[in-house]
Amino acid sequence: MLKKIACSVLLLQSSVSFAQMVQLDELYQRYVEADYMSSELEEFNTKIEFKSIIAELDENLAGDLLLRLAGPNEPNAVIARATSSNAQVKKFSQLQEGDIVKMQCLLQFTMNADYLALSECEIK
Repeated sequence: MLKKIACSVLLLQSSVSFAQMVQLDELYQRYVEADYMSSELEEFNTKIEFKSIIAELDENLAGDLLLRLAGPNEPNAVIARATSSNAQVKKFSQLQEGDIVKMQCLLQFTMNADYLALSECEIK
């Protein structure tokens, strides 16, 4: 019985994904140093957690809310664009410019853009 419980706990732990905590400003700087290729970053295609400032609210081409994010060190410089997960659309629509938020997002492929692309974002 104990062996069965231990196996269940191990399976549960392996199915839980943890987001890597990053400083958005530092991540963006490494993106610049990687010649504007997010695929060169170790965090590429993984969940990251960070604090940021909502610099602007906008819409993407599909009409979904798009957040333009600034890092805490340079609140006037947009360095990332984020879209919400389906479950977070209502929370995202309540955000305002200037809000400081802690988020968890998937770092998407970005190349030769002056921002990082983040998707499936959730407010923490």
